[in-house]
Amino acid sequence: MASAASLRIHEPGPRQFINELRGQRAFEHGEALALHRPLELHLQLTSGCNLDCYMCHEHLRPVEARHGKGMKFLDRAVLERIEREVLPYSLRLHLGVGGEPMLAPFFLELVERAHAKNQRIHLTTNGTRIATERVAEVLAHCVHEIEISIDGATAATYERIRGGASFARLVKNIELLNKHRFLRDAEDRPRLSLCMVLMRSNVHELPRLVELAATLKVDAVSAWPVIPVTAEGRADALDLEAARPFVVEARERAKALGIALDLPFDHGALDDGVPREDRSAALRRLAKLEGLDRERGTSRHYCHMPTVAVYVLWDGRVYPCANPKTHQGDALGNLASQEFSDIWNGRSFRNLRAGLAAGDVPEVCRTCAILHRSAGPVEASRSDLVQWFGERDLAPLTPAATGASDLIELAVASGFADQVHERHFKLLGYSQLLEREVHQQASDNERLLHERVAARLHIEALLVEREHLKAHANVLARDREGLSGHSTTLEAANGALEAHARNLETEREALISGVRALEAEVHRTESEIERLRHASESARLERDALLEERIHQSDHAQTLARERRALGLHAMTLESEREQLVRHAANLERILERTRARALYRTLSNLKDFLQRPRPRTPFAYVPPWEADGSRRAGEPPARLE
Repeated sequence: MASAASLRIHEPGPRQFINELRGQRAFEHGEALALHRPLELHLQLTSGCNLDCYMCHEHLRPVEARHGKGMKFLDRAVLERIEREVLPYSLRLHLGVGGEPMLAPFFLELVERAHAKNQRIHLTTNGTRIATERVAEVLAHCVHEIEISIDGATAATYERIRGGASFARLVKNIELLNKHRFLRDAEDRPRLSLCMVLMRSNVHELPRLVELAATLKVDAVSAWPVIPVTAEGRADALDLEAARPFVVEARERAKALGIALDLPFDHGALDDGVPREDRSAALRRLAKLEGLDRERGTSRHYCHMPTVAVYVLWDGRVYPCANPKTHQGDALGNLASQEFSDIWNGRSFRNLRAGLAAGDVPEVCRTCAILHRSAGPVEASRSDLVQWFGERDLAPLTPAATGASDLIELAVASGFADQVHERHFKLLGYSQLLEREVHQQASDNERLLHERVAARLHIEALLVEREHLKAHANVLARDREGLSGHSTTLEAANGALEAHARNLETEREALISGVRALEAEVHRTESEIERLRHASESARLERDALLEERIHQSDHAQTLARERRALGLHAMTLESEREQLVRHAANLERILERTRARALYRTLSNLKDFLQRPRPRTPFAYVPPWEADGSRRAGEPPARLE
């Protein structure tokens, strides 16, 4: 395994770069003969899957042959032929045409070898096999895009559709994968997305799937209408109009949560602020181009797959696209018995490319659910790409065309590919440098704007200070006149105060000198103000240059204003709550006072009752004190006091 610390390979080599340019030109011009190799390679590594989804081909197997029983794998000889004839030229490797690719015993080895050959690897998996540290580490290091098929945002829906799967186990596997994904830098981290096959019974969970993606720290959600191949799938086929409210809600939540949303069947506006995958936008643009051609009276069918992509199934059969209906017909070749170049430029591939350019294509192409909205039933005879053209040869091979098939290798051998490759990346570096300079210029403009604002504030402060100095000078002038009149009065009234008057005169002269000094300072201040006025004029010219930047900043100011209004409403709410609490406290105080008054009243009433209660009579006779000591007999009057 490659070291986990090594850098991910991003840029194509010279051979891949020239092949990409040649492939793009071939599609733009609708060429039937491919003087390049595929830019994308789609491999089906296994003949089956460990799950049983009711809308999938796997569900067509006998019950005893499902869940991976009797599974077969892509032959090693076919893999070696692909590595020799395709991978040196292609840019992208897609694993997951059908079946579960991670069940292949050579899966990790293939991923590491393809990564070493500079392939941008895209993996489509059900996620059930991402269960060990080793697997998660290899995926995080070598794979660029990981798409996990989930088909439901709740355990009930997910496990109903995907027979044999566990929602809780899938969530744990995603968390394990994220553990290794987030060990890498953001630009070196594989992109993770959740894929949903949309049907009547699960489309209502599309908005919740967007929320689940945000919770699981997933980058994107892609949703594709089911292509019915089973009776259950046809019964659950999607109604696009009925699905529209859920699609709109999902797009709003994706925009709010920053989740990329791929909805290729939605041919609405692209510039609505919702991040999308390039694949979805590209397919919509192709459909739009085809519609424009039909309006102009031309008939070209804009499908890029037969020109830039190839699909190899587990038994070596080769097809031009991912539509499962085409896989029910004859293959365009078989790598188990043919060289790739004989298939790639064989009559079947040439006929299909020429037919697309001329609009002579089977009904399965015209109603393809990947490129169009329609996904209705198609007769088997109309879905066979080989039988459609029969014995026709729309683009016969010529000796000159055959001899031109090695142009890419000639360009590499002559060094021309290296020169073009180097020049391309020099231009790319220059473009990045220009972007940095534009960013720096924007920063400089913002700095100048702040300096201009500071200068304006300084000028305003100086003007205020000048007014204060003028007012002070007027006060001093009035004081001087008052002192002069007071000195004259004192001289006339009392000669004895002349000495004091002279002192006052001296003070007056000192004040006059101070006033003159202040007047000089005012003059210097006015000169400084004049200089700053010129600077302000220059700043005003700079302000005109920065006006456009300020217009862009106005949106931010409006946002702050809305937030301030929201805070004002919140403050009013808090004030209302405070007033309610004050009233409640006053009510409690009144209740407390009434409670205290009632308690005091009861206490006084009890005291009054006690005081008014009659005293009980004593059962003992009263004995006067003079009889108590026994000095006199009972009944004898006391002795007379002298």
